[in-house]
Amino acid sequence: GATPSSLSPAVKPGAQLRAARKELQRLERELDRCSAREAELHELMAQSASDHAQLTQLSAELTQLGAAREQLESEWLEAAQQLEA
Repeated sequence: GATPSSLSPAVKPGAQLRAARKELQRLERELDRCSAREAELHELMAQSASDHAQLTQLSAELTQLGAAREQLESEWLEAAQQLEA
């Protein structure tokens, strides 16, 4: 096995790039899921126009989803900047 003194403490640049690309891909998939769910919620809201309780619940979920999307977009920008660095 490798001894601690033979292990490099720094991560290789190629490995960092692969990790950053992988993270970008994960975030893009999450953003796609958010977009799909937002479209679904808008459709459900249109179908529930006369159900105030349902509209309130759907609106709350849409608000939470918007906050999650903002966080994902922020993480995506950070990961993209790491790739450019």
